[in-house]
Amino acid sequence: MKVEEGWPCSGPLLRMAEDAARKLLPAFQTPTGMPYGTVNLLRGVNPGETPVTCTAGVGTFILEFSTLSRLTGDPVFENVARKALRALWRTRSDIGLVGNHIDVITSKWVAQDAGIGAGVDSYFEYLVKGAIMLQDEKLLTMFYEFDKSIKNYTKFDDWYLWVQMHKGTVSMPVFQSLEAFWPGMQSLIGDISSATKSFHNYYSVWRQFGGLPEFYSIPQGYTVDKREGYPLRPELIESAMYLYKATGDPSFIQLGRDAVESIDRISRVNCGFATGICLVGEELRTTGLL
Repeated sequence: MKVEEGWPCSGPLLRMAEDAARKLLPAFQTPTGMPYGTVNLLRGVNPGETPVTCTAGVGTFILEFSTLSRLTGDPVFENVARKALRALWRTRSDIGLVGNHIDVITSKWVAQDAGIGAGVDSYFEYLVKGAIMLQDEKLLTMFYEFDKSIKNYTKFDDWYLWVQMHKGTVSMPVFQSLEAFWPGMQSLIGDISSATKSFHNYYSVWRQFGGLPEFYSIPQGYTVDKREGYPLRPELIESAMYLYKATGDPSFIQLGRDAVESIDRISRVNCGFATGICLVGEELRTTGLL
């Protein structure tokens, strides 16, 4: 098959990526530089669009948009991504935390729960991975500042709770399955001890239920009502991979193998895989997962 000169860093896939990204640029046309959460690909931002966006929705562009700028030679993509990151950085509270949802017009926090899970997670992930990919010390410094506050106010016995972003008081003592990316990200900055301890907490939940429930009550040691399902999220397995690469410890390979077997047993259907229901007690024993 003939491909264009410069493949794979130029050609039809890059042109499609650039076209898609340009259709997203109107979302960044706000007074703060933080983007709307939704943009119509034909008409731009709807006049009635809500200005409230989750933290991750503001801070999760730097990897893709920087890559696109480097490949196309157009700095606009990286520039808007960096401007959004800087704007979000300036909104952190006096104790160094960010909330869950923000008004991108006024920079006012609408949801003030601070944590590392849903609605916030990939903001921190992209600060670290963006710093690594771009060799950018400023991004890494941002993350380290957040990391200090996260450890000071949200970390309890190697779990990370949700707290009020201004006061640091606990608002939700739950573990969310999306938080399972955190140990893998910690391993990327060399914090192996903390990463391993948190990973084993999370994996103990997997062993308890045969999968990670969306919400797990830490005080009760049980799933949260109506949030018991496991929608095939990859974060825990990703963390096992990163920790194995960082330590060479073969136990992480075994943990990954156990996870694959669990997924096969609780999620396989005739046409592929579907959201799994986390199992408990006798149900786990009968499936052979305990």
